[in-house]
Amino acid sequence: MSLRLPLNIGTLDKFLFETREFIQNSDIQANPFFHLVKPTEENISKYRLYKPESLLFLTIDTIFFFPRIVIEVLYASAISIFWSTYKSQSQLATDIPCESLFLSHYTGAQSRSDKDVYFESAIDSPNSYVFYLNHTRENTKQIFAGFKKKNRTRVFVNAKTLSLLPMLKTQLRQSKVSWALFKYALCGEGLPVNQRRILLRGARLQHSRPTLANLILRNRLKTLMFSLRPKRMVLTLEGHAHEAMLIHLREEFFPHTQIVAYQHAPLVPSQYNIKRVASMLTSNDLVLSSGSSTKSFFLDASLRARIEILGSPKAKEFKYQIKDESRLRILLTPEAARNSLIEFAQLARKLSISIPGALLTIRLHPDTSKKLVRVVKEILKDCANAQISELALAADLKSSHVTIFRSSSAAIEGLAFGSLPIHFELGGSGNLNPLSDTQYSVPAFYEYDGLVHYLKTLNISRFNSQEKQKESFEKFSLYFSKLQKFSDLIC
Repeated sequence: MSLRLPLNIGTLDKFLFETREFIQNSDIQANPFFHLVKPTEENISKYRLYKPESLLFLTIDTIFFFPRIVIEVLYASAISIFWSTYKSQSQLATDIPCESLFLSHYTGAQSRSDKDVYFESAIDSPNSYVFYLNHTRENTKQIFAGFKKKNRTRVFVNAKTLSLLPMLKTQLRQSKVSWALFKYALCGEGLPVNQRRILLRGARLQHSRPTLANLILRNRLKTLMFSLRPKRMVLTLEGHAHEAMLIHLREEFFPHTQIVAYQHAPLVPSQYNIKRVASMLTSNDLVLSSGSSTKSFFLDASLRARIEILGSPKAKEFKYQIKDESRLRILLTPEAARNSLIEFAQLARKLSISIPGALLTIRLHPDTSKKLVRVVKEILKDCANAQISELALAADLKSSHVTIFRSSSAAIEGLAFGSLPIHFELGGSGNLNPLSDTQYSVPAFYEYDGLVHYLKTLNISRFNSQEKQKESFEKFSLYFSKLQKFSDLIC
């Protein structure tokens, strides 16, 4: 069964935005389906439909709409019964006033770091409190205990589940939104079949686990903010549903709280929703960028909020790297998603055969599951000149001549080490290349043969040119500049 996108990426993003505006209920902002963050294959797969324009399949979607909602509710109920960690609310310690409330992320990288990997020393002020979104399977109480050992007690680690009764109440409240979307899908004037089917799917997913997780986040943060009454709320900015949801929360209950939104991750050309979320900010708010290249991205959006450069923890000092010229060293940096990993593992296999004299290193994302690691190893099992990295990122970048990437920040960091970034997106169009709209034009390929030919003819002696390495480093510094003092920018 062949599935395809019902609309092109730009039109789809616009339709999702218009739907959010049409439905007069802020709970729709919590539904990730209506926020296309970045059009990677793993993100757009939920929009793919079989025969999108088919009236027959629209009828089938309508008939099974309510049974599918029941399945979503039953699934969420089962999770609540067996995995509820709602008691994690006991972590809250709100007896000390708070000036800045940070929303950060607990990931595999954070678990191995003493510093906050997004805000570093900015969170160390005694007048700050940190609310962590837990993106791991680790128990929230254990995570909090780990923070206590590091003398970080002014933190809260959010759990994604509620006990059964509060979860059912939240589900019941979502019926207003899903019913409004259902009526719009069937009765909306002038809507084509493919858009009606998108609306039906989005209405069903208003009851999904990801939507519920965001609503739980909002309710817990609302409780915390009423206790702390922070002067500002500091959050990361990527265009996610929870960001828009929290801006609405501020508008409704805390209109005098400033929002400081920090763009920390690479930006790609088709990342339309980040501008839409940023446009929700007011003239009292602040957008912080990772460098001058990304600041230009927001300046082009004509935002009401002030825009400043905070810099990035990824920033580095220039150091000349002497690279081995005996063989071409290629570093591949897929993202954690299954599609990206398998695509890059297959690419490594093809390059291993086509360029037997090269050394290929595939660097797995820190959050890659053990199951996917086994899949990658199986693909590469008979490739003598291909390996999975076990080194630190800096060590891999120092030794590599080129870094092949899709939208990973690792390739941008490679510029600091004189490693040439090469964008590869099989069958793509450059929409996921974070360097395409910058002053630095990088080689980009969308099929295997062109990439193989380019690598075979590459003169690796050029990579030991100190002048070239300095030029490369300057481009890196435009994207990830030296981290500024947070307190100097929030005045």
